[in-house]
Order: sequence, then structure tokens, then C-alpha cells
Amino acid sequence: IVQALQFSQGIELVGVQEALQTAANMLHSYISKNESRTKKRTSSPLKKSNSLAHALRDIAKVEEMKTRTFDFLDVFDKLDANGDGQVSYKEFESGIRHLGIEATHQELDKEIKALDKNRDGFISVEEFVSYLTNSSLSSSLAGRIISTRVKPVSRQHPFFATLIGNQELFSAKSARSCRLLKFDITDYGAGSLLFKPGDHLAVYPENDPQFVHKAIRLLGIGNADTTFKLYLKNPNLAVAFTSPFPCQVSYWQALACYVDLQKAPSSLMCKAFVPYCPDVEAKKRLLTLGSDESEYEAWLTRESPSIITFLEDFSFPDISNHLGVFFEFVPPMQPRWYSICSSLSQFPNEVHITVAQFAYKTASGDIRKGVCSDWLRKHCPSSVLDRSLALPIFNCASTFHLPEDVSTPVIMVATGTGLAPFRSFWQERHVQMQNLAHGNFGPFMLFFGCRSASEHIFKDELDDMARSSTITNLFVAYSRQPQPGEVKKRITVDLRSQARKLYDLCAKGAHLYICGDIVVAESVKQTLRSCWNEHNMNQTLLTEMTQQKRIHEDIFGGISPVPGTIASA
Repeated sequence: IVQALQFSQGIELVGVQEALQTAANMLHSYISKNESRTKKRTSSPLKKSNSLAHALRDIAKVEEMKTRTFDFLDVFDKLDANGDGQVSYKEFESGIRHLGIEATHQELDKEIKALDKNRDGFISVEEFVSYLTNSSLSSSLAGRIISTRVKPVSRQHPFFATLIGNQELFSAKSARSCRLLKFDITDYGAGSLLFKPGDHLAVYPENDPQFVHKAIRLLGIGNADTTFKLYLKNPNLAVAFTSPFPCQVSYWQALACYVDLQKAPSSLMCKAFVPYCPDVEAKKRLLTLGSDESEYEAWLTRESPSIITFLEDFSFPDISNHLGVFFEFVPPMQPRWYSICSSLSQFPNEVHITVAQFAYKTASGDIRKGVCSDWLRKHCPSSVLDRSLALPIFNCASTFHLPEDVSTPVIMVATGTGLAPFRSFWQERHVQMQNLAHGNFGPFMLFFGCRSASEHIFKDELDDMARSSTITNLFVAYSRQPQPGEVKKRITVDLRSQARKLYDLCAKGAHLYICGDIVVAESVKQTLRSCWNEHNMNQTLLTEMTQQKRIHEDIFGGISPVPGTIASA
């Protein structure tokens, strides 16, 4: 119970007694809120559970249903016309037609019999959810129900995926960390997550619980489980402004999931908080930060403020009475973008990403960690505890894709975690070569550079791809700690040694892919340009490739992503 509560609620519990009391309070609150749903349901899991642990587990499963993009319980409530927690045959027939689904009496009779497993004349929520998740959706009534209700996976309607793998990629010799995360994206009626090798995956993170607790204390919030909803004082502004919350949420949910507590307050937020600061000097400073752009920028550089330090440095004793102002101006939580490093051809029900752990020291000496990378690092695969722990994700298409013609030469250049999208490339090519044994596959070259062998991610996989000739030419450079008998070198050394071959391939229509930070991307192009110039080759070839859209770049290197880039914060 202690472990389950820590993972699901972010609660710091010191002992079993406190855990039991917290769990009991949660259970009591849950039953009170759902009394109408559980009162008449004879097969309710809450009634069958003979222990608090079982009850908590059942609650978690029901709560998982509520968070799905496709809300099973929302459909059940629409069928449950009288709200007694179970659906009669008559309610089911009329409810199906109310949803706009056409079905014959024979079909309805057949499906009702499949639904009502205990033959008591009523359909329970457990029977309904089991029916939707286990039926053959292609032809059954269940498929038609879902097809009328599923929302496409998007930024507004993310897919709630189960984390099934969280593996460290760097060896113990490295002082840094990089992890491979695997998500189960099996479609249980929640909408499909479809992507191509080279696309990006966005993850909505949560704030560290210790920061949430700090914010609750600094904002003077008494009960963090209290729910609230924001309203505009002027209804005429509803067209221009939308609430940062999709529905009524608790203070804990709002501070954990919907606002970024590590981001700096805007100058507008500084100005808006002037009336709530009683200290005269602090009030003047806030006014300056809100009106003088140079002073505001200098403050950002000097102090690296966050929402937490902002609330700590400027005292707002009465802010608990003006929380609407806080939630109006606090920076919203933005999704973090990562290159997808798996292919649906090889892993049809999974999506993988590579996450480098991000941390930096502020001018004041504070250690700041990446919101998403640190949050993901702490997540255990759900199969270890309970598969009800789901993370909101959605995919985004890019132009960083393999050529349609498999005979087109492919040249890949990556440094560090920039190898991630190329893993999806070689997995895709490997499956293609297995399915098309006699296909005319073009050269598939990879140039990779990192600090040392301890930070060489996917090394075993790369070696296998080279042995199977999926990767036709593999070049690896270690810039700081080379292998015994080798010298330090950067990736540009291998590019120079292969300059003539690269030129010939590019002249014949090769596509060049570069993934890394902006410095690496410019260095690669400059190296090729200078080498080709030295050999009196066509100096405009790179320009021509750019115009022909044969140069593809996936550039990262910041906390906040911009269009066409990725970030690992």
C-alpha cells in the first residue's frame, strides 16, 4: 500500500500506520463520491474486496478507465439512464440508438447475451468494460460503439500509454545517464498511435512531488484535494481565453500536471502580482521586472528564477484568496519532445524513446533537473507494480523520414543521443530486408560519435546490424576516451576519410541525415564542403541537395522545443 500510494499520489509516507490512514481516507472519499454508482451494483469490486489493498487496486483500475482518451465510463453513464449503476436490457437498446448506432434486434439480443455474463438481467460496468476491451472490434457492435466515441490522438487528447521498460543505456563508468523507455501502445479502444521512423513523441510530464508540496505551502492551500474550476469574470472574453484545465481538478492535480513550477515567471506575471505584495521595496522590484525588459532579462540571467523561487523571494501572504490570478499567469506545463527510436514494423505495439538526463547548476548554486527526464527516470515499468499507471503521450509527424525507394543511398550522421532516430531507421530497414530478400537495397552508412565506449548507446544492436549488412558501413569515433590502441577523434575525421565516397553517393541521389545539436550539424556540412572543395569537386552540391530536400536535420539542444527540433529536458 505504501509503495502504491507513493507511485500514484506522490505522497511521502513515513510509516505503515500513516499509509493505512491515508488509504482509508481515500477509500472513504471514493465510496462517498461514487455511492450512486456502487449502491446497487451486486458485482461491484468494492463489495467483493475483503481487504483495503484489494479495494485500492480496484479503485486504481476504475480511475485508469476514467483517464483514457476513450472514456469507457462516460459511455456507460449515457447507457445508464436512471443512474443506478447498472444497465437494463431496455436501457441498453435505447442508449445504443441514442448514440446514433444502427443495430438490428437480432444483433442487440446477441450482444446483450454476451454482455450479461451472470444472467441477472443487468449489465454491470465491469461487464461493459470487459466487453469493449475484449471483443473483436472489426465487426462487432463494440467496434461501432468505439468508432463513434474515440477521439483522435492529439495534443488535446493524448494516448495514455503503459510504461513497460526503463533501461539505463550508459555503463557504470559514465557519470552521466541516458535511458531507453518503452511504452505499450496496444489499442484498447483509446485511439491508435501511428508513426513512421523519424517521427517525434511528446510526453506530458508531472512536477516533482516535493515542488508541488512547496507550492501548496507557499500558496497557502489548506486541502490540496479540494477541487476547483476557473471562471472568467467577464464572459465576453470567453472567445479569447480558455481555461488551462480540461475539467474541474484538485489543487494537487493542477500543480502537479498542468503548470510548470520550474519555469521562470513572465514579466507579465511579475506585474500582475504587484497588488498582492505588501512589502514596499519588493513591490517596486516587481513593478520594475514587469515593465523594464532589460532588468527582467538581467534577472533571468542572474538568478535563474522558477515559480517556486519567485513565491519564496516575494512574499504574497494573501495569495490564497487570489489563486485564480496565480493560475491565470503561471506558465502551463508543455509537452517534451523526443525522437522515436523504434519501428512499428519490428515492435507493432510499442514506441521507444531515448531520454538523456538533464541537469544544470544555477548562478545561486541550485541544481535544477529536467522536469520530464527526471520524472521519467523515477518511473518503474508498470508490470512491476500495476498496469494502471499510464503516461499521457502523443506523436507528431516530421520530415525526417527514409526515402520511399529502398535503393536510394542513405547517409546517417549522429552524435550522442542523436543516434535515437537512426535506431528506428535500421530497425525498419532490417525488417524490409527480411521481407524482401532479393530487394535492390542501396548503401546504408552510419557515422556515429560520442565521448567514450561507456556512452556508446545501442552498441550491441549496432554491431548486429553491421554483421547482418543492414548497415553497410559503420564508423564510430570516441572523442575523449578511445579504446586501447586507438586515438581520440571526432566524427569529422571519419567524414574526411570517406569524403570522395560520400561525394559520389550524394551526386547519385543519396539522402543525408544529421541528428545532433546545432554545432554538430554545421560542423558536418562545413567538413563535407571543405573536403569537396580541396578535391576540386562540385562546391554547390550541398546547396543543390538542400534545394532537392535531400538533406534532413533533426536538431536539438534546448529545454523548450521549437518547430522542427527535439529536446531532452
